[in-house]
Amino acid sequence: MLPLLPLPLQDYGAVKLLLIPLAIVAFVIFLLVLGAIGLAVAFAVLFVLGKIWRLLSGAGRVGKRRQAGSEGA
Repeated sequence: MLPLLPLPLQDYGAVKLLLIPLAIVAFVIFLLVLGAIGLAVAFAVLFVLGKIWRLLSGAGRVGKRRQAGSEGA
């Protein structure tokens, strides 16, 4: 009978050795993706709040004030 040769994946020491750096890289990529999503959501919220603020504060009146000031000058 031929002796059973260990398959490369049966060498658990090498698998554990590669698993730790791969897990670290995967975790860093996960954090980067999570941060990019959070940044996009934050900018979307700021954009919507800015639009709402313009509506509530009456930003259209600012142009009228400038025109009224330039007429008096």
